[in-house]
Amino acid sequence: MKAVPLAFIFLSAGASTLRARDDAETVEALLANAEARLAEKDVSGAAAALGEAASAAHRANDLLLEQRVAETLSSVGFGAAPPDALSALLKPLDPRRGGAFVSAHGVAIEIILAATRRGDTTGVSEAAAALAAFSKTAKSGQCAAAAALHAQAMKSVAEKKDKDAVRLLGQALAAYAKHGWTDLEIIAGTELSAVALRLGDSAQARSALEIVASEFGESIDPRLAREWRNLARARLAGAPADVLAPLESALARIPKTTSAGAAGGTGGPARAPGDLSKVGRALTDRKAPAMLVTASRGREGFAIREGFDKSFAATKEPRHGETYHADGGITLSFVGRSVALAMVDPVGNRGQPGEGSSPSLRFARYPLAEGESYILAKTGVVTIGTGPSR
Repeated sequence: MKAVPLAFIFLSAGASTLRARDDAETVEALLANAEARLAEKDVSGAAAALGEAASAAHRANDLLLEQRVAETLSSVGFGAAPPDALSALLKPLDPRRGGAFVSAHGVAIEIILAATRRGDTTGVSEAAAALAAFSKTAKSGQCAAAAALHAQAMKSVAEKKDKDAVRLLGQALAAYAKHGWTDLEIIAGTELSAVALRLGDSAQARSALEIVASEFGESIDPRLAREWRNLARARLAGAPADVLAPLESALARIPKTTSAGAAGGTGGPARAPGDLSKVGRALTDRKAPAMLVTASRGREGFAIREGFDKSFAATKEPRHGETYHADGGITLSFVGRSVALAMVDPVGNRGQPGEGSSPSLRFARYPLAEGESYILAKTGVVTIGTGPSR
């Protein structure tokens, strides 16, 4: 019998030892199946197995098992997966669950972003259904509603209903711009411009680019400028110069400097045998608070609090690229106005990820509106609340 991973040791509240062992072995078997499929060049089959593995971890409410799945997704380079593989990954997932490492809404957003980046609408109908379901759940956050509109727009594009797509993209773009979700704004604005041009509406096409351009100043993350330039070259090739003028003007305002070096990962601290991190103790203590960590978006950055250490308080200021905050075995990732869980370390001796100018792909990233809070529970469920949550 294969060795049971560390996740087995840290049981969810109320789970029996036998059930926890079964859950761990189920996930490990599915991960092995995924690796075998990849060896056979069956990317969609591997994706389906990974989706089943994530779903099994979700049903077990086991945060560490879910992390195992996310680590496999990362190790096999699923960021470059074709749209049909992303659809296969999405299908087994419960669209109503806010996953900590792998979430249906996160995979669905990747599908609709890929539709614009690659000009391929494969899977957008399934993505639209998943995002619609997620947006109707309690505490899914304001971005969920905007992303659902975006996905419905891409479904309209796939169905050649361009007038509907223009209306829906305009609504999604307005929401993205209002809350400063520039990564999403670039995609929606470029798609809106491309569809408007197809309808012969140059004024609408230019207006979409003007909305995105208004976000661009000298302080903009150079990564976003590069993405918008590359996206426009692919999707707006041959567009009239007057339509492209807002984009060209915005990009001209970006300083011509090289990207600053990013901090490398750090090694983990030495630990005595049997010692646990703060989160490790919280996961094994059934009396510990259900909430592990929150990150609340304010005007100046994110306020971070821990359920297992009431005395802890930190603030994370927004910076370019992907940055991290680590304490007590929990590592959070920050990109722009979004939060994702990067790592849970119950023992407390793992090395920290290195920061980068190009964010790593995560299938459970949560953009926050000002005043919203990312709330991570011991079960691995993420909810979006209003204001700081303790």
